[in-house]
Amino acid sequence: MKAGHAYEAHGCSQLLPMDVRRIRQHLLSSNNIAGLETYILVIMAIKGFLRPDELVTTKVENFIPSLFIEHNGRVTGMVFKVKGKSDETWRY
Repeated sequence: MKAGHAYEAHGCSQLLPMDVRRIRQHLLSSNNIAGLETYILVIMAIKGFLRPDELVTTKVENFIPSLFIEHNGRVTGMVFKVKGKSDETWRY
């Protein structure tokens, strides 16, 4: 335990590319919006190096639409803000 903090270490397991492909196949094979939304959250967590608690507390207000990248009417890049456990300010 870190001095003065209620810190509890948790194990971490990483996803391999094969795991991500299987998750994608499973979620998108359902052919519904919930599967797509869940897959987008998985990709956000991977690309943003987010911890589970950071991902599940992400809100619509965390997205910055004025900084989204569009190409031919499709969003190809998104910007969102997150505050990690040791961050004092928002990170984009």
